[in-house]
Amino acid sequence: MVLQILFQAVPLLLAGTGVLWTELAGFLSISIEGWMSFGGFVSYIIALYTGSVFWAVIIASLAAAFLSWLCARFVIRAGADPFIVGLALNLGISGGITAVSSKILGAKGVLRPFDFTGAANSELFSFGIAVSWSFVYAAVAGALISAWLLRRTPLGLRTIAAGLSPEASLERGLDFRCYRTISWAFAGFFAAAAGAALTFRVGVYTPDGVSGRGWLAIAAVFLGFRKIRGIIAASVLLAAAEHVCIDAQKQNFAPQTALIGLPSLLALLLYSISQFMEKKIVRD
Repeated sequence: MVLQILFQAVPLLLAGTGVLWTELAGFLSISIEGWMSFGGFVSYIIALYTGSVFWAVIIASLAAAFLSWLCARFVIRAGADPFIVGLALNLGISGGITAVSSKILGAKGVLRPFDFTGAANSELFSFGIAVSWSFVYAAVAGALISAWLLRRTPLGLRTIAAGLSPEASLERGLDFRCYRTISWAFAGFFAAAAGAALTFRVGVYTPDGVSGRGWLAIAAVFLGFRKIRGIIAASVLLAAAEHVCIDAQKQNFAPQTALIGLPSLLALLLYSISQFMEKKIVRD
């Protein structure tokens, strides 16, 4: 049970780390859900034809980072609403994956290794617990490295400055828009890696595999008071709630529709509590 919760927390921690970059830059990206779907789908296809999970995750994550960076540049240059653009990306990526899967790959719904001819290694997805542990180490390492970058390097400090006071950044000769676009690149990278972690954990790609986890990752950032250690704790807590819901569904403890929404309800409740506590701390 503990291991399952730990593995389920990995995608939330990865995606939450990416969200943290954009939140601290004052340019919150809500397109996490879309980039998670992108990362899960693209890494799955690449791994099928190359036989390498590592390179599949790296290539998919870098592609998502670049595309997310381009979207951020569009938002800034066009003066578009980042919230609306984020929602459009979530819907557009999901629809694009469905179209590609249906028209080009000739498969709808769940994608499995034996659905493809010419795959480099159809036994690639019969891996054991070692790959899941690899994602755990990668998620923790990514979170810790991000914490160091944000608090100890010019890149991170300037990113935070861009969020705290864009005008002050401009007065010091720093283009805050540059650091905001970089923050979206980090968000795309970590979100795609989170999607890959979801896909390789079960060994198949499913269109609804993300299932709102992008929004849970955003909630984890605020539950954790925008700190890495807080995001780690929030990710584990939300993963534990998800695990309890899965077990309850198996035992028919409550209506399935009610149980599916329980983690999101818990996230909303905890978010409200965290915001109340944060405001109280500021007043005191």
